[in-house]
Amino acid sequence: MEFKDTGIIRPKNIPAKMVVSTWYNQRDIPEIEMKMQNEIFAKVTFQYEHASGIVRSDPHISNQEFSRIISGPTDKVYKAAAKVCSQISPSLERKFNEEWNKTLVNLLNKPSKDKTILNLGAYKNKNSFGLYDFKTQGELLQEKLFLADITGKSLAAMAGVNEATLYRHLKNEFDISKEQAIKYAKVLGCDPAELIFNPLIIPVWGDADTTEQISQNDFQIYASEIRELEEPETVKCPRELFRPDIKAIRLSGSTVASMFSDHTAFYYDNPSDQIEGKICVVGTRIKDRKTDVIRQRYFVGAVEKAKDGKINLKTIEPSVTDISGFDIDEDFNSAQQAQDYYDDMLYVIKDIEPNFVSPVISIVENNLNDDAKQQIIKAYDLYYTKSRMSELEQVDLARNRKIRAAIKGLVIEDISAMREEDGVYDDDDVIDRLAEEKLNLYLKNDKRFRSILTEIGKGKFTVDKKMTSKPLLDLEKLNKELTDKELKIVQTAHDKIIDDFEHDEGLQSANEPN
Repeated sequence: MEFKDTGIIRPKNIPAKMVVSTWYNQRDIPEIEMKMQNEIFAKVTFQYEHASGIVRSDPHISNQEFSRIISGPTDKVYKAAAKVCSQISPSLERKFNEEWNKTLVNLLNKPSKDKTILNLGAYKNKNSFGLYDFKTQGELLQEKLFLADITGKSLAAMAGVNEATLYRHLKNEFDISKEQAIKYAKVLGCDPAELIFNPLIIPVWGDADTTEQISQNDFQIYASEIRELEEPETVKCPRELFRPDIKAIRLSGSTVASMFSDHTAFYYDNPSDQIEGKICVVGTRIKDRKTDVIRQRYFVGAVEKAKDGKINLKTIEPSVTDISGFDIDEDFNSAQQAQDYYDDMLYVIKDIEPNFVSPVISIVENNLNDDAKQQIIKAYDLYYTKSRMSELEQVDLARNRKIRAAIKGLVIEDISAMREEDGVYDDDDVIDRLAEEKLNLYLKNDKRFRSILTEIGKGKFTVDKKMTSKPLLDLEKLNKELTDKELKIVQTAHDKIIDDFEHDEGLQSANEPN
């Protein structure tokens, strides 16, 4: 299979500087074609136009559109075409990359010539990992290199990898090791796994508008009914969700308030009985309201079991059931009318006999910011440390609040006892205020007491297999540092925290499978 690049095909009397990509004016993405041969044959066609935009009288320029065709094996074509895209515009390069992956996945998901297996199985031999490695490591690295917009020499220098080794990786002469993948990933701003295994890209077979009914090919489509897409689409599947039977549908909404607009719902092509109250994809045979044609139809919604094995399907879109503009008054809109209106909006469809029900396992937003992700991964150490420290601070804060509340409770008990004896305080708000003032007085005037609270709040104790706690705080040592009353308050609160900890850990341990 020969690699060819025609260059920009243009008349000799038109200088190269007068030819520009149609991306600038029309946002045209290069046309990508792929065919299965002994290997995958790819063809990418770029469109150009005369920079002046003026039609000329010269018969050789009757059509002011010019083209550049790059064809041959996929690895060589991708490298050349991606380079052309990067020269035109970084945004075109990203669009091209998405379209390339979509075209490749759609080709590999078509039946092979004898229709006994998909092209993916015919393209890869039995020793391969199918969807996990339909791209070579060299192609993956090349793709990330283009997207990062840096040279191979710069990547090698910043990653601390020999330049010759990098180019052997790009040519697939060497496999990329785990250590080398991590080094490259820190510079490129990606997950190291993305340099060893390609993204798990799967087809999206349908779309569901969760807000409004629509019409398609003379058929009425319910809100939340899944319709087949006119043009094939693909989506990246999270690795932890992937199974060979996973499927994806696109969720959309016609209103600005739609919660699930531009999201993807993933589910398994494997019916389940555990469906009550869950968001599911449901298949059933019902009549079309307009044509009376009985056909298989699919919906997405929250399942509610009804009588005789039938189910009702509730909408998952909160904006649909918003009746805040429905004013209740005596003359026009009663409370019952409002409830009926809400129920009508709540249910997508009622009393259907399903022949397929599978729970949705995840709903993912499509328009996540890849640029931000790339920059944050590049600064991995900084962001990871900052994020984890923030989590620890929140844990410490929660523990300190808990110990503070426990001590305040003991102070309230002490003041309440004084009220019962002397009858001085008869207002709970007053007692609460006095307790807060006394607690603040402890914290303000006694540094030792404050440090003790900090140690307790940080939970400095260990737990062994028998769920016995061993505080690192030695309360006996504090006898000389605090008054008897202060020591009693702190020790009681400390013991309460330890007891609560043991109780929570004990419940967690009991719920864990053997």
